[in-house]
Amino acid sequence: QLGGRATPAVGFAMGLERLVLLVQAVNPEFIASPVVDIYLVAAGAQTQSAAMTLAERLRDEMPGVKLMTNHGGGNFKKQFARADKWGARIALVLGESEVADGTVVVKDLRSGEQTAVAQDSVAAHLRTLLG
Repeated sequence: QLGGRATPAVGFAMGLERLVLLVQAVNPEFIASPVVDIYLVAAGAQTQSAAMTLAERLRDEMPGVKLMTNHGGGNFKKQFARADKWGARIALVLGESEVADGTVVVKDLRSGEQTAVAQDSVAAHLRTLLG
């Protein structure tokens, strides 16, 4: 017998996709808003601390904006795929050279345009992009 004595229990599971389909069936005008506005892509051993500091500062300066940092590791390609999966409009790219320069690359994931911005002024730049 696997696992020892029997334990009484109750369980329930429902796929999230089915729940979304149900909401769309009930309300056809339903449009899911993006889960994340900004996704912070960081690569390199030295960048994680700087990424957390930047994320904390941006969350303080822009409280209404949904910002997600990468915690799963992986190269830039995988991290950009995660940003797309979460529906992010903007990716902030922080590599070792950006940490050394005090900059961050702001990439509009819709248009593909990217700009290097000083970390001190990135919040103002993001406000103009997000409207």
